[in-house]
Amino acid sequence: MSTFDGLCPHCGKPVQVNSETHELSKKNKSSNETFADALKKLNAEKKARKDQFEKKQKDLNDQKKKSDKVFKDNLDSIKEKGLGEKPIRDIDL
Repeated sequence: MSTFDGLCPHCGKPVQVNSETHELSKKNKSSNETFADALKKLNAEKKARKDQFEKKQKDLNDQKKKSDKVFKDNLDSIKEKGLGEKPIRDIDL
């Protein structure tokens, strides 16, 4: 551990610091900036995934509504033609 007066070897400012402490604080600062960048990236990815999920959910709900409508239409057409009311046969066992 060395203490010196003069210019900081890392930032060039005139200071009296412990060089190891200054190196550590510089690493922590860049680490904090990196953490903030990572957090921003994570939040952006989270928002993108949420938007994608909501879009997919909306598409699936629309598809379900369409398929339910087609099913009801088919069921109604079968009832209109009288094909849906066939008598049940007794099976001899």
